[in-house]
Amino acid sequence: MGAPERATLRVSLTSLLLAALVAVALLPARVHAEAPSLADASPRARKVRLHVGERQRFAAPPMGGQCCTWQLDGHTTPARALGWDFVPTSAQVGTHRVTLRIEGRAGATERWWAVRVEPPRPPAVVVASPAAPALEVAPDETVELVLRTRPSAGGETVRTSWTVNGVPAGEGETLRVAASRVGRVRARALAIGSLGSATAREWEIDVRPTVIAAAPPTTAGLPPTLPPSPPTTVPPPPPPLRAGAEITNPEVEALLQRYALAWRRHDVDELRGMGQVASEAQARALRHYFATVRDLDVEVQLLEVRSRGHHRRVRFIRRDRFRDPRGRVVTRETPIEKEVARTASGLRFVRPGP
Repeated sequence: MGAPERATLRVSLTSLLLAALVAVALLPARVHAEAPSLADASPRARKVRLHVGERQRFAAPPMGGQCCTWQLDGHTTPARALGWDFVPTSAQVGTHRVTLRIEGRAGATERWWAVRVEPPRPPAVVVASPAAPALEVAPDETVELVLRTRPSAGGETVRTSWTVNGVPAGEGETLRVAASRVGRVRARALAIGSLGSATAREWEIDVRPTVIAAAPPTTAGLPPTLPPSPPTTVPPPPPPLRAGAEITNPEVEALLQRYALAWRRHDVDELRGMGQVASEAQARALRHYFATVRDLDVEVQLLEVRSRGHHRRVRFIRRDRFRDPRGRVVTRETPIEKEVARTASGLRFVRPGP
């Protein structure tokens, strides 16, 4: 190839190169898309704690042209929007994983949150009246008890029921109690939320006889020849009951109410004084039980009282309602049979006789 041909070839190649460069310059610019960033997703904290019935909003940052999916514990939800609300139920108490996945032209990215769901909060007490848990009234005097609450979460409802000495006595925020007999009455209100939590209040009403003072002697209107009337005397109070005296059913009921109250208060010393706790090993076991359960509530239902000489054989049911270490509400009924005797310090549980 001669010099003129080589020169012509160089010019042609140069022209083709320039034409290619111009064509590339005229093409539209290509956007190098990157995987979407979820640094601004909310909540910012990766660990979330909420109670049953509470609402938690999860949200992705605003972005266009992206496909958004939400997962709960690896299961895809129907939600496709940039925001998703999680409202856990009682069945979802425990730990969960919420995952947000965004898919774009350049790929997909994920963000996840660890969610701890606690048991529902109990209904909040607005009014509890009377404020004092112990009252004294005269026979047939009416006492109005009030327990007014509000739900702990949106959409929750609360139902309040009453018992008097363990027997159902009505529903609603108010109860009127008029005890006709001298003794002790235990009234209890239980407000249960539709999410499974509960709040209780109780009152011990001591019904005492009305004391009427003796009228002073008077001579008004008597003939002067008659001597004045002798003064009215009030008989002395009866002596305290001695050990071995007959035990009445109201006394047994009062003992069982003290027994239930000691359980609710975690009072091991009171239970020891009543004869329920007979050894240090039993006391340690009871303290461990009290330390393990939460929100312990105890009721006693008397079934039978039988005479055994100066003693009484008592059958009753103790109902324990509490939350276990995992937060689950547990109700446990324990049938119990004990022997009750009168001692110098009052009624107490004793070992069964032969």
